[in-house]
Amino acid sequence: MRTFGPFGAFSRLGKSFSVWLASLLKGRQRRLSMVAQRRRQRLSGAWHQAQSESLEDRTLLAAVLGATLDDQIAGTVQAGDGITYLATINNTGNMNATTVSLSNPLDPNSNFVPGSTKIGVAAFSDSYNVIGNTPRTLNAASGLLANDIDIDTGGAFTVTGVTDIGGTAANGVLAVNADGSFTYTPATGTNGSDIFRYNVLDSDGLVSTGQVTFNVTSMVWFVDNSAPGGGDGSFNNPFNSLAPLNGAGGAADVDAAGDTIFVYETGTNYTGGFELENNQQLIGDGYAFTLFDLVIGNGTEAPSLTSASGNNVTLASNNNVRGLDLVSTGGTALAGTNFGSANITNMFVNATNATAINLNNGTGTFSFVNVNANGGTNGIVLNAVNATSFAVTGDNSTSTQGGNDSGGVIQNMTGDGVVITNSNNITLQNMTIGDPAATAASGPTATAGIGGDGIHATTVTNLTLNNVTIAETGDDGVDGTSVTNFVMNDSMILNAGNGDEETAVFFSELRGDNFIRRSLFDAFHESGVEVQNAAGSVDLTIDNTTFQDNKGSTFGSQAILLIATGSANMVAKVTGTAGAGTQSIFDDVKLNAIHAISEGTSSDIQLTVENTRILETGAGDAMIIMNTDNAGSGNITVTNSYFTDDTPNVFPFAPAALIVKNDSSGLLEATITNNNADGVQLLLLNHDDLGSGGPANGTTRALISNNIVDVRSEGSIGIDIIASETGPTGTAPDLSLTITNNTVTLPDNVFFFVSGLRINATNNARVNAQITGNTFESDATGSGGSGIELQQLNSSVVNLAAPFGGGNAAAADAFLAAQNPASESPGFIVGTFGVGAPVAPTATTMPSPLVVAPPVQDPVDIGPFAP
Repeated sequence: MRTFGPFGAFSRLGKSFSVWLASLLKGRQRRLSMVAQRRRQRLSGAWHQAQSESLEDRTLLAAVLGATLDDQIAGTVQAGDGITYLATINNTGNMNATTVSLSNPLDPNSNFVPGSTKIGVAAFSDSYNVIGNTPRTLNAASGLLANDIDIDTGGAFTVTGVTDIGGTAANGVLAVNADGSFTYTPATGTNGSDIFRYNVLDSDGLVSTGQVTFNVTSMVWFVDNSAPGGGDGSFNNPFNSLAPLNGAGGAADVDAAGDTIFVYETGTNYTGGFELENNQQLIGDGYAFTLFDLVIGNGTEAPSLTSASGNNVTLASNNNVRGLDLVSTGGTALAGTNFGSANITNMFVNATNATAINLNNGTGTFSFVNVNANGGTNGIVLNAVNATSFAVTGDNSTSTQGGNDSGGVIQNMTGDGVVITNSNNITLQNMTIGDPAATAASGPTATAGIGGDGIHATTVTNLTLNNVTIAETGDDGVDGTSVTNFVMNDSMILNAGNGDEETAVFFSELRGDNFIRRSLFDAFHESGVEVQNAAGSVDLTIDNTTFQDNKGSTFGSQAILLIATGSANMVAKVTGTAGAGTQSIFDDVKLNAIHAISEGTSSDIQLTVENTRILETGAGDAMIIMNTDNAGSGNITVTNSYFTDDTPNVFPFAPAALIVKNDSSGLLEATITNNNADGVQLLLLNHDDLGSGGPANGTTRALISNNIVDVRSEGSIGIDIIASETGPTGTAPDLSLTITNNTVTLPDNVFFFVSGLRINATNNARVNAQITGNTFESDATGSGGSGIELQQLNSSVVNLAAPFGGGNAAAADAFLAAQNPASESPGFIVGTFGVGAPVAPTATTMPSPLVVAPPVQDPVDIGPFAP
């Protein structure tokens, strides 16, 4: 008996190899008949099984081994003749067989010839995935012979022939080289399996057979308008237009749902008006398209699809579109309704007298390099687009403020430039919406580049503007209702609005975390930023942003207006870089820089202003106003800020830097520290319980500390505080004041009796005050004045903090002089005063920093086509 093996793993799917061995016939001379001598037998039954496994309700996996033995005798043999045996082993199962061995009992009348054994190549089955209509080429290292083994010699072996033996796909073409490298080209328009048998010749001259299966899946159709007519849409013979692929609703065309269409860039435009089918992909040469080892797209120059009417490209459901330029001169460039989950990336869109993008009801990922629209009603329309991300990116650069870095221009629209409704995760970047020639010097009466709003957003979550210029809109620059998480970075809004109640940025019912950073608002017709909420909570941070030059507007108003009614809660922060280099600047604003009004049944506004320069405002009572009414509450902190007026009123009054006014039944708190008021009053604080709903009986608390005030206008008081209460006097103070370490300088007056600090309590107001360490200058040369003026009138009660022990006006005068030795006297004191410590205000709530996720990046390969 001769035993050979083990041969290692023996693959499935009908592969076989041969073993040749020789023996010499021994003993007496015999003539054997051909039938007797010719032995073709199935070897031991043990060969019919090797390994198997099975799981209930799953496919049975088993190795099924078989072997034959052929003595290669064609006639009779004589004693001493040689006999050559051929043993063939195969595995027809669907699982590898391991540790295979061959046992061969020789005829007892023959002797084995040493060294006569030759083993052919073990040709293991091969399987390759192929994309429909697309050839696949592999080198020898990955070719048909890569996994085949010549056990005995290890010498070279070659492919000598192939035969197509069937499968479920139409027969493709397999061109094989001797070293096993090959190119397989599937039959056009077919999917399925295509199976070939190939022969392998080794150095012993033995021939084995192997089997290769090509699994043709998916389908790519190729379009090249420089190709001759009559193409079939395959890689080697592309269509020369999109027409064979563009049947209405998928009818009468050659492609099917789920197919991919690739369009080459040739320098000549393609006729668009293309309707996609469900799950299709439309890929242009502008995307580096890869199908296994075949790189097709150039990744730089994109083909252009043009359309003069109707939609240029219409989405179906779950489409993938990329690497194209869409140019429309009469219809929407990219349109889709009920489009499922789309993937639209690396796109340029240009529309004239039409809408560039109009998408309705779907989700997905959208990334446009450039979107242009000139003329028409709207440039971009998004409705119910719940995107993972929707971004117009431009070249991804960021200018200091605004500008157009190739993200596109939307201009000359009769309606709104961009309309976004019931949508999420929208980013516009490096774009201009409106007149691209507009500048900050154009003025508030410039011609409108957009007839309506620059951006009109309703029920939108995560709306981001990066390096966007919105210029010369007929209505608001941005008009938002029920927007959550608005971010505006490095942008400009110029000349927004041309009528009453038209603002640069207007929000009704703003929610979430909202940021405006490093931006410019210039020549807005009414307000710069206006937020009106009746319910819910919102955080707003405005950082290093400049508001300027709306004095020429007929309806010019506040730079920032915050109105909380009902149960709304607002937390707002206006901030900038510390020091004179801050870009948080308000200059030439017609009314107020900031006006916050909390007037609801349970509304609240927490406002922080820091590191800000307010250079000039116009006809408003003050540069910053914080006002509570009805049952609203509020808290304002103003710190490290600079106030001045380029053209102060010399007579009779200077504008005030701040007005804090409580007309509500709620609590209003103010912290005013480390500010510089140059040529203006610092503060007018008015606690008045007569609000819009009648007597309110609210509470006001203020800390005024370490401020420097130089009042250069006659008749102006540096810090002016008035308290009035019509209700009964209670035990708790209506107004609590802590006034420490402030410096107020006044000019010499001729007509007015003024002081550095005035506290005027009337009616039934109860005031507790601590006044220490201040320098309050009076008018020494005019009609006379005092550094500190303290008046307790009617039934009001004024208490000074310990160590004051109570007493009449003289006692209070002496006490205040001792507590404020640098202030000028005599004090103007009216009343008899008690003892009571004020209640300090709490710190304002600060908005939390917002972390914005970057846009989803364009994947390198397209889903099903990865190897």
